[in-house]
Amino acid sequence: MSTSDTFRSAVDLDRRHCLGAALALGAVAASGETAPASLAGKVGPERAGPELADLRDPRQRSLAFRKLAWSMDEGLSFWWLRGVRYGMRGSVATPFWDMHVGLWFRTRDIGNDTYEVLRAGANFYTPLGESALLEQFANPFTGQTVPVRYATPRIAKQTYAMDGSGPTREAAAGVNGTTVSTIGPAWLEGDELAIQGDVVIRNEPSAPGQRPFNVNDWSTYVGSWREVRDPANRNPAAAQTFTDVLDFPAWLQMGDTQGTFVSRCYGRKVTRYEDMPAIWRRHFEARFPDIARNPAAMLKG
Repeated sequence: MSTSDTFRSAVDLDRRHCLGAALALGAVAASGETAPASLAGKVGPERAGPELADLRDPRQRSLAFRKLAWSMDEGLSFWWLRGVRYGMRGSVATPFWDMHVGLWFRTRDIGNDTYEVLRAGANFYTPLGESALLEQFANPFTGQTVPVRYATPRIAKQTYAMDGSGPTREAAAGVNGTTVSTIGPAWLEGDELAIQGDVVIRNEPSAPGQRPFNVNDWSTYVGSWREVRDPANRNPAAAQTFTDVLDFPAWLQMGDTQGTFVSRCYGRKVTRYEDMPAIWRRHFEARFPDIARNPAAMLKG
């Protein structure tokens, strides 16, 4: 393996361990822009209290984001996403496979106006329109067949500040990396609230001959404004659209092929394991049976 492949493999492995979160990785968001003036409508204190009256305020927008993307309570919740992975050369997209993404998480307040998210996830791929697990991929760009590997779920921890700021991602060893995370803008149409949460990662190798690896994770979380501003509703229902645009990962063995790796997904937050899609549960239970028997056990401690 070349030094370039070593660099890209390390970065890609780290990314695949946390993709389910970025669902989130799109959900690893930090600061925000001012929301449109149409969001300035006040709500009665008996329903919202002072914290969710105006989404132009970064703190209030951050609170709304937490309720949609994560939760205000410590109960176990899940995200699922389903979509298609594409390879792109120029402006032409070639579908590669179907994506089945799952994430489970807990949140808790940890003082000093911050909260913590403990999460783990598992991603599975199937041939387009099929349900069997994709074990080998015949790459239409190179003519090579490469093995598809599935990373074992591992726990990840993220801490957020409720003032709208949040953590940045630590760069991998040997990488000059930067991360820009944003919450917003937000839109309100009737009772429907939508908030963007984006992550842009730029990884530049520190040694000659290595290639950069860039990631753009874009999420939009959608839910009921009435539910979000209700202090009694600690974990409102939410949907998510997710798109990422990144460089080809090393395991695809693209060589000198120029292009981008793109996904387009849609999903929902649920509070019960049995409400995760059946196809994801089937592959999860077959590939990681010990974890599947008690996903919440990973998040203890």
